[in-house]
Parts: sequence; structure tokens; C-alpha cells
Amino acid sequence: MNSVRNILHIIGSSYLNTFLFGVVGGAGFELFKIKFKFAGFDYYTSFTKLQIPKELEAFEEELKERDYVLMKKYEPEALPKDYPKYI
Repeated sequence: MNSVRNILHIIGSSYLNTFLFGVVGGAGFELFKIKFKFAGFDYYTSFTKLQIPKELEAFEEELKERDYVLMKKYEPEALPKDYPKYI
């Protein structure tokens, strides 16, 4: 218990020690996320699997918006007011 208290006292004794502890702790956590795998499952694999559908959805919405703008530019009277809802 005293060793933990001493370590926390050393870390909190100056801003430089606190900063260095944060840098080392953050680097260690990133290394843990990169290297640690449990049954072939790691942080970045799961992150990309969950992120890809969100990015595709955002890209699809952007394409729909561009399509809507182009159609409105060239055929302003032919489109209903709530055009994106019909897609």
C-alpha cells in the first residue's frame, strides 16, 4: 500500500512527471490495443467492422444529396418537394 502511495505521490509531485506518466500510459494502452488478441478478435478489427457500415451509409447519403442537387439544378419543376424520402 505504501508503494502505491509513493508512486502516486511521485506522479503528482510535478507537471512533468504527470505528463510523462500520461504519455507512457497512453502509449502502453495503444500497444495493448494493437497487440492483444482474444480468439482472433482485437480492438481495431472490431472497430473497422463496425465503422465500415457507418462510412458507407454516410457516403450513400452524400451521393443521394448530390443526385438531388443535380436533378434540382436541371429539372427544378419535375421533382416533388420531399424527393429524398422516396429513394
